[in-house]
Amino acid sequence: MKFRIAPSKAGQIVRNLDDIQGLTYILVDLPIKGGEAAIVDLNDLQRNVQDTSKVSRIKHNVEKLTVIADSLEKYVATWNYPEPVPADLKAYFIENLEDVKQYLKDLHEIYDSEFHPDDDFEDFTDTDGNTTFTVEQAKYLNKIMIQCFDVCDKNDLEIYDVAGEVQMEIWRRNGVWPK
Repeated sequence: MKFRIAPSKAGQIVRNLDDIQGLTYILVDLPIKGGEAAIVDLNDLQRNVQDTSKVSRIKHNVEKLTVIADSLEKYVATWNYPEPVPADLKAYFIENLEDVKQYLKDLHEIYDSEFHPDDDFEDFTDTDGNTTFTVEQAKYLNKIMIQCFDVCDKNDLEIYDVAGEVQMEIWRRNGVWPK
């Protein structure tokens, strides 16, 4: 299944959904009139790191962009993953409690999943019984969940409590649970 993560802030690493080459860009300006955002090709930026004024800003329809990492640092950190991040999923590098909460929030809001931290993403199905995630996507999401468990354990936190807090926050914001 393909997922689109809408860009929301400058500095996010994005890909063009229509680009079969999979070029990577950095979002430099939030969407402006007409839904266009300014992006910069990371390869072009790297080639012109000594004089960034030579780097072209490209105007692009924000609806055709998807976030693959929240920052350049997190994107670069994924280069050390033993397997590549599936192209249509966001890259995660879980280092602290905020990273854990963001991942759990994304599971609800981007991947539209109601889950328990012990769930195996390979077992997720839609209302018609079709698998929600490919095997590759499920393995990646499971691996990130293990990193979340590790961060919580190192900080003497129960991941179940953290997941519950995130879920309650989303439910309150959506009017499902009283404030």
